[in-house]
Amino acid sequence: MSNRNIPWLLKIPFWWAHRKEPLSFLLAKSTGIPKHKAGACEQRFRFKNDESDFVLSLLRKKKNFWLYRCDQQRFCGDFVLVDMSGTSPPQRHAYVIDLKSGADVKFGGGGASNQLVNANKVIESLIVEGILCEESQVSLVTGDRRKLLCHLFPTSFSLLR
Repeated sequence: MSNRNIPWLLKIPFWWAHRKEPLSFLLAKSTGIPKHKAGACEQRFRFKNDESDFVLSLLRKKKNFWLYRCDQQRFCGDFVLVDMSGTSPPQRHAYVIDLKSGADVKFGGGGASNQLVNANKVIESLIVEGILCEESQVSLVTGDRRKLLCHLFPTSFSLLR
């Protein structure tokens, strides 16, 4: 399967935290990629290390946020988190996240090496979908999953410290 047929992002719906369908199921369902081919590109979206804990913690507590997994072979971060509490795209804030185990939270992409070099591509794809627009606020952020959750959502995740 060529790169152009593989999406930059895979939306991880909030119900996934409770059912945990295989990623190949989400790929096939959300992209139209046939199931037998979705399994082959599942590796590009698979969770490593503490990424699964990050996803489950977020989806269980923050239902007003949409979470997207980034294609791990395209240097566009690990996740994009979009605050959907804004009723229109200009009111929405997106975070392009690169998790770094044990690292302090840094905004602006510092500490990500080249892992966020194509972050603009995932934002462009969300603009094309009408989720965001050119005026939407976008932040590049890196850090440890616990520190990042506590920083972004101090009232929801203060016990993780």
